[in-house]
Amino acid sequence: MCFCFQLHLSLSLSTGGDDGLKGKRDTEIIPVQSLNLLLKSIGATLTDVQDVVFKLAFFELNFQFCTTQQLQWEVIRHYSKQAIKQMYVLVLGLDVLGNPFGLIRGLSEGVEAFFYEPYQGAIQGPEEFVEGMALGVKALVGGAVGSIAGAASRITGAMAKGVAAITMDEEYQQKRRETMNRQPTGLKEGLARGGKGLVSGFVSGITGIVTKPIKGAQKKGVAGFFKGVGKGLVGAVARPTGGIIDMASSTFQGIKRATETSQDVVSLRPPRFIHEDGVIRPYKEREGLGSQMLQKIENGRFAKYRYFAHAKVNDSDFFMITKRGIFFVTKGTFGQLTCEWQYLFEEFTKEPMIIEDRRLRIEAKERVKSVFHAKEFGKIINFKTPEIAKWVLDKLEDARDSLPKLHREEQNRNQV
Repeated sequence: MCFCFQLHLSLSLSTGGDDGLKGKRDTEIIPVQSLNLLLKSIGATLTDVQDVVFKLAFFELNFQFCTTQQLQWEVIRHYSKQAIKQMYVLVLGLDVLGNPFGLIRGLSEGVEAFFYEPYQGAIQGPEEFVEGMALGVKALVGGAVGSIAGAASRITGAMAKGVAAITMDEEYQQKRRETMNRQPTGLKEGLARGGKGLVSGFVSGITGIVTKPIKGAQKKGVAGFFKGVGKGLVGAVARPTGGIIDMASSTFQGIKRATETSQDVVSLRPPRFIHEDGVIRPYKEREGLGSQMLQKIENGRFAKYRYFAHAKVNDSDFFMITKRGIFFVTKGTFGQLTCEWQYLFEEFTKEPMIIEDRRLRIEAKERVKSVFHAKEFGKIINFKTPEIAKWVLDKLEDARDSLPKLHREEQNRNQV
């Protein structure tokens, strides 16, 4: 009888939401509450591990007779000893140390492939041997560079997480975790995400000086105001610093992904778009592509909206129609999708119309973006051809007609 186990372990003590002690923490005085939150966050940062491999030696019994209880006890005792012997793997897998165990494992896999691939090729023939040499060298270089970049990414990620803990802002930490948990697909996406995080860190740090005291006062009065002042001042330093470190971490993640020799499995076409009635219709790539784009805009910010139609304005801009309104989407240099502006259907003040053959005019409620911008009463979108503009106008009318009766009546009142 023989049992053998190999476990891949990832562990994080960070919480994804409010815990059961939140009510108790709210009753504590501000210095004690802030200190407890800070210690808890830093402690969770120091104990994070990702993809640590436990290899437990097999348990074997030959030509022995034992009861079920005796067998259970022998198995428990054997694997308890094995787990204790593997504790060094857990320590060497800490992110704050750069996961030295993962670094060594990546290097060893690269060296193994460097010898194994040419050997396999030599068995089959000369051409396969040359191809095996190329694969082996690629695996060796990729394993070395990727492992070092991965270790650097984990160290900088742990540092950024510690800096985020200093802000004592659970909402900010949660948002950062959600962003960093999405691995970049390559170097370009890693650079793009890092740059975006850097800008976001500076902007949120500066604006937090004003917004945090206001939010604190709205929630908890005078005590919340002073707590918000503290968060704002600390965040003004910590958030830009965290943004810089996160940028380095995302860049290293992108380098690691770029050096990986294994290829991700990707779909040959966008997923089928299922309409609200649930009826499966013939596949339309346009609908699948549009629905997929809507899910990816600003990392899923508008994923709750229901796709209806979209059209290409130029090489980098798209006009998107949903069940609730319209979006103007821009595709960045590294492929990221950003919503430049949006209007809900109930904000329309007049029926959309086409002017000058291919220009779609949208009139909506007055908007003032900031003190430095003029008032806006809508948008004009230039399409490439009159046919595209007419098609978009028809889709707009269909989307608005599909609204519930209550929403249509509200639109009519706005337009009157």
